[in-house]
Amino acid sequence: MFGVTISLTEKTPSELTGYLEKMKRLNADVVFASVQIPEENAETVKENLFQTGAYIREHMQEFVVDVSPRTFRNFSADELKQAGVTGLRIDNGMKAQEIVRLSEAFKIVLNASTIDDEQIGELKDAGYRGDFEAWYNYYPRKNTGLDIRYFVRKNEWLFSRGIETAVFIAGDKEMRGTIFEGLPTLEAHRTMPPLQAYLEMKHLYGIEKVILGDFGLQPDTFGKLEELFGSGIIRLCTENTEEKSILNMIHHNRVDVAADVLRSNEYRRVNRRQFEPGRTGARPRGTITIDNTGYGRYMGEMQIVLTELDADERVNVVSRVAERELGLLEYIKDYEYPFVLTEE
Repeated sequence: MFGVTISLTEKTPSELTGYLEKMKRLNADVVFASVQIPEENAETVKENLFQTGAYIREHMQEFVVDVSPRTFRNFSADELKQAGVTGLRIDNGMKAQEIVRLSEAFKIVLNASTIDDEQIGELKDAGYRGDFEAWYNYYPRKNTGLDIRYFVRKNEWLFSRGIETAVFIAGDKEMRGTIFEGLPTLEAHRTMPPLQAYLEMKHLYGIEKVILGDFGLQPDTFGKLEELFGSGIIRLCTENTEEKSILNMIHHNRVDVAADVLRSNEYRRVNRRQFEPGRTGARPRGTITIDNTGYGRYMGEMQIVLTELDADERVNVVSRVAERELGLLEYIKDYEYPFVLTEE
């Protein structure tokens, strides 16, 4: 499940609904916002919340807002409900009895980094009987995102207790203030391409709910995610492509997965022509090659190199995957995603 973050102070309702309409093309069904705001902005935020919430209630599945005891100086629980809010992410300082009361009207989301058995015990002692989720924070300041080893250990603890969780990944266009350096959960994801960060969260860490922390995606990134969510295809940009016939067709890695290369299952079958020896040379990771006549019956096989290989006079070097997209290759290999090669 994919989600987005909105700001009720930085955007107008029309801007927010326009943004949400666009993000529906990425199957976004979860919306997260904070209503922990200065009292002088309360009326503006309340108006924005109601107008945007009307769209969310009609078109999205979940609307979760960040709350603390201070929130309820400006909003009542009934007002949040009327605005279309379906879940509350509980910040520090809220007592167990109050969380239990709120759980009668809202899904409860706890802080994944701070939740422990003691807090769960306190909730149960206070009469909490339902399920809840635990979402991680996003971290605006560089170098403060979560450590991967800590994240893995915490996930093991959460999963062992059957607690569903959610994470944030950074965007790559309109970064949110006030620092404008991305809003990821993991520090390793701060500058990682959003598509790769999404795939890593889903496949390496088993996270089903991934939320975009920032406001924007570059058009190319948006297109890549739209293609992934719509048809399950990973699109790879290439550089220095000499053999145009490899472009804009759907390739599948062979089911008998090779150790060092991706092997296109389709290319040789649809390009039955002579490939004479051409440019050869060392084959670093991401090099795209076609076997020439020197390889006999393998002539015409297209490969993408996963592990650096030496030059081979039987193998023509015809293109290269863009450096920033090399991290996507493992997901094609390990999770059987079809892929399409395009030119920058």
